[in-house]
Amino acid sequence: MPQSDYAWGNVALEMPRRLLHVPTMTSVELPLPGDQKPIYNILSYTWGRWRSIEYESINIRGTPWKIPAVDPNFAFSPKQFENVLRRVAKEVDYVWVDIACINQGRNPEDIAEGMDQIGKQMGIFKGAREAYVWLHSSSRNQLDKIDESEEDFLEFTDMLGRLEQARHAYADPPDEGPAIQTLDSAMTALRSWTSDPWFSSLWTLQESVLRRDAIILSCEGEIVLSADDETPMDLSMAGNFLLNVLKRTYRFVKTSTNSPVLLKKISEARDEIRSNILAFMICNNPNVAFGLARHRTAKREEDQIYGIMQVYGLRLGKTMEPDKSFTLEQLKDQLSIRLNEQSPVLAQMFVHSQTPRAGRSWQITQQCWVPSPLISCELRAREANDCSVSIDANMRAIITGRAWPLADMIPLLEDEWNWGNLILDCNSNIGNASWKSIERGDPQVLAHTDRRLRERCDEIRRALSDSLDNILPVEELILVYTGRIQDRESVHLSLVLLRQQEFWKGSHLWVRVGICYWRSQLDQLPPNPIGGDFCVI
Repeated sequence: MPQSDYAWGNVALEMPRRLLHVPTMTSVELPLPGDQKPIYNILSYTWGRWRSIEYESINIRGTPWKIPAVDPNFAFSPKQFENVLRRVAKEVDYVWVDIACINQGRNPEDIAEGMDQIGKQMGIFKGAREAYVWLHSSSRNQLDKIDESEEDFLEFTDMLGRLEQARHAYADPPDEGPAIQTLDSAMTALRSWTSDPWFSSLWTLQESVLRRDAIILSCEGEIVLSADDETPMDLSMAGNFLLNVLKRTYRFVKTSTNSPVLLKKISEARDEIRSNILAFMICNNPNVAFGLARHRTAKREEDQIYGIMQVYGLRLGKTMEPDKSFTLEQLKDQLSIRLNEQSPVLAQMFVHSQTPRAGRSWQITQQCWVPSPLISCELRAREANDCSVSIDANMRAIITGRAWPLADMIPLLEDEWNWGNLILDCNSNIGNASWKSIERGDPQVLAHTDRRLRERCDEIRRALSDSLDNILPVEELILVYTGRIQDRESVHLSLVLLRQQEFWKGSHLWVRVGICYWRSQLDQLPPNPIGGDFCVI
């Protein structure tokens, strides 16, 4: 059975085909005479949406292709770009930057070379000594507002406490105006840097996942420092700041008895922060980034896959077969097939937020979401008794492994020490169960999900205690064990399958209707599992 692990330790280094020698501003091919593996840094930035033939490009020698130019009125000038590159190369001679290192030509040989490098992004990014993010539309003054935003949020917290005290002490309602102004000030400061175009590019989303330690640069090319004015701020630090703010806003909404006006403002702030936080968050689960990709900007529709596939370490489509053309749907199928064959655990670690295509309940889409406890999980080497998945000619998933009737698993899930959670997909094929969730334990489990889903948690949690018959017939449901993942402790993941019609001599078709996960030892699983192949449509 194939082994897989998406942790950095198992990613093979890939030396790029080219590097930019910054002292001479020359793109050079590798390997270099006498220097097989030169030390290099890497730059993440965005430029494609402002490409223009009316302006000068940066002067880079050595490329057989014409370096693309951008409109400096909306992006940056060649001089700005060169200054930033020299800053990134301050302690090394070489920088990997796309326009100088990925072939931009349009003949078949050039395209093949460029796609080959696109398919090696994970290894290229890992090999860089340091990574940098250039927010070319954000000045140093704007980025310094990160600290101002944090101070305003702390002040807002204090104000809410004083408002609560005043409500209990006085008959007249207190003035909420200053608190609302402080919250508005905090959000304005926050938007001053999260509105930079870097946060809306698809390619930079992938790059941010590949290097969470990337140091943030202002438009002037200056390193942004943390509050102590000594430590360079990187993406993970910015993510921690947003995470702390998000936790506060959730607490405000949950515990506050403020007026509807103030609660509405807090809820809006929370939702806006939540939409930004996952771009920063240290999440080892690449399915999170895959779901976020639908909100990002890309020039070609097929880049929805090419621009994010390397978070899985996958090479798809033209990166493997440059002489062929692939539609977006073909690329989506390639990704899900490869992912299920390599790691059923990761491939099924999601919840459908929209009804999946008929016959494709097993297939991850960019409309899926990942429950909070699974966001930071790392995959472990799978054991011999975990499942395997193959996709047949009819695009049905054949899952080989162990399963149990759901009724046999309920005692394990209800044990409070196991933190059992069962979440159903949005799926019109299972009647009225759309957006229903059975959830126990961790109150943060749905911290990043749709509001409609969160509102139903209490109602559906009671359904688990009684039975599942009012949602789905218990006798028709099984849990297929896919494997374990590693967070602070082992987390076990199973698919929830609903039996469909018989299709061949006692064999049934199944449809995926959700996932189930819990924390316990393998020896706590019930005896006498059902073994065999489960054909999932």
